[in-house]
Amino acid sequence: MRTIKLQLPIFSSLMILIDVLYLTWQLFHFYFRPEDRRHWRITFVVLLLLIYNCAALYVSTIWASIGVNFFTGCVVALLLIRDRLAKKAKSGQPLSPALNENLSAFELKCIAYGLTHKEAEVTLLIAQGKTYEEIADVLFISKRTVESRAQSVYRKVGTSNRIVLVKKLDL
Repeated sequence: MRTIKLQLPIFSSLMILIDVLYLTWQLFHFYFRPEDRRHWRITFVVLLLLIYNCAALYVSTIWASIGVNFFTGCVVALLLIRDRLAKKAKSGQPLSPALNENLSAFELKCIAYGLTHKEAEVTLLIAQGKTYEEIADVLFISKRTVESRAQSVYRKVGTSNRIVLVKKLDL
């Protein structure tokens, strides 16, 4: 039985090729569109990885190269996910489809009390009996932001109690 033995220069050259291709994709995909210039961190991480792979062509072991490339890939993936969630949050659309269920009957009350879209999302989740921590997890915001929005809703509706809030808004 023959085994394939990967030599370090071949593996490093392959990693350099992958990094160059990814860096090229980043440049063409993001930097030639003026609305998407916020991905500089990802490109910088990939550029550092490219420099590491060039410097480690004959120095490091194959397992160290695999570890560094895997770790960097995870960092890049997390940065992309974070940017995607931030973009969706800025668009004003709810992050969860479950928030759209009761919104149509609830809209008139929100307009009457002057609630914003974000306050309406928090109000729907309060009506479902969720805690501030659970609401923060669903909406990808901090607990303090949820508390602030809830206080704003209570002030606009004219109550300080969850039960009265739900009754006033007919939820």
